[in-house]
Amino acid sequence: MEPQQFAQYLKQRLGAPSVKFAAADRTVKTVALCGGAGADCLEDAIRVGADALLTSEVKQHEYLAAAAAGISIFDAGHFDTEDVVIEPLWEYLTKQFADVEFFTTHHTVIRAV
Repeated sequence: MEPQQFAQYLKQRLGAPSVKFAAADRTVKTVALCGGAGADCLEDAIRVGADALLTSEVKQHEYLAAAAAGISIFDAGHFDTEDVVIEPLWEYLTKQFADVEFFTTHHTVIRAV
């Protein structure tokens, strides 16, 4: 998938208000993932040969480093890269610890215009 198309796909699937990215000159076939602020995982993504890194809170120099290394980097927002795992994690924990009551929330105070 082309990086632009992948960014649109992420926006739709994660329900993110926006996805910022720096596109490498190659298709996205393998993706390294670090929910939340994980741009410091860029070197790991490069080392394992990923075509892209999906994370959030990417800084300017991290976009530049990704571009120089030939890997696409996608910033879909801190909340949106973590919220997607809340329900599966809740299901797992309630099965593993039946005597414990778990609560979830899907709320962020951050807004974008």
